[in-house]
Amino acid sequence: MDEAMPRQPRDSATAQALQQRLSAVSRDVPEVREAAAALGALLPLLRDADPGAVTPAMTAAEACACLERGQPLLRGLDLEIDAEAARDLLLGLARAREAASPSEPARRLRSALESDDPGSDELLVAAAAGDRDSVDAAARRRELDPDLLWTLVRAALWPALRAWRRTLAPLVEGTPWQRGSCFICGTPATIGELRADGARHLRCLQCGADWRVRRLHCPSCGNEDHATLRTLYEEGRRQTRRVEACDRCRRYVKVVAAVTPMPSELLGVEDLATTQLDVVAREHGYARCPEAATTLPRNHRKP
Repeated sequence: MDEAMPRQPRDSATAQALQQRLSAVSRDVPEVREAAAALGALLPLLRDADPGAVTPAMTAAEACACLERGQPLLRGLDLEIDAEAARDLLLGLARAREAASPSEPARRLRSALESDDPGSDELLVAAAAGDRDSVDAAARRRELDPDLLWTLVRAALWPALRAWRRTLAPLVEGTPWQRGSCFICGTPATIGELRADGARHLRCLQCGADWRVRRLHCPSCGNEDHATLRTLYEEGRRQTRRVEACDRCRRYVKVVAAVTPMPSELLGVEDLATTQLDVVAREHGYARCPEAATTLPRNHRKP
């Protein structure tokens, strides 16, 4: 019988590391200071949120078969979360975002969500399916900031996605997955890590997944022709952070040196910290992998 996943205790060491890293990013990368402040306000809410997620029924054999078909584990599953908890989290995120960085777009969004004018349930379903167009359309109808609405609605799903990842990832430990999209939820990797043993891992911001990929190949298109794989970097930082790009598909992934895996809470912070790498990649004509639909069927448990 399915049962709700337990709430995870807050790790004070991780929380302290998070605040220290946010402070460093705000100091060293002034152009993302506002975004870092906003992220710092949202992450404690996301970390402490009750995911309200029901454990999906899946065996190890079924999970491995999914990966062998090239299918992320959550795709096609009948998934359930607590609708009221998700709505409350979304509103809490909007309030925290406005408090951290007051602006008219943030105020309008918070006010709209307080009256549930955009329809939080519909927004969450659309976000779970990767349907950006529907969320943008809802924002435009109510003169809301589409980017801000999309960011917060997607973030409201993180606790459930991460709870599912904690349950499902052990089922496929050791099973190869060489794609640039997450083996749990299908979202393109946010960042790569080059570990102390020389292994390259990709990380998913949405669910926090971690998977190893081959060093010399493009995770976006599978290209292994070394002559068409590029490394771009800021002067003096090649060994610590860089862009790994492909001339065939013109996609790239940012890669940072990491002795140990980053806690999932730090992934968004590291994405902000490496903003200059995005600039370098775009200047050379490369683009990040587009956000793909996760197509998660969702049965909200109504209160």
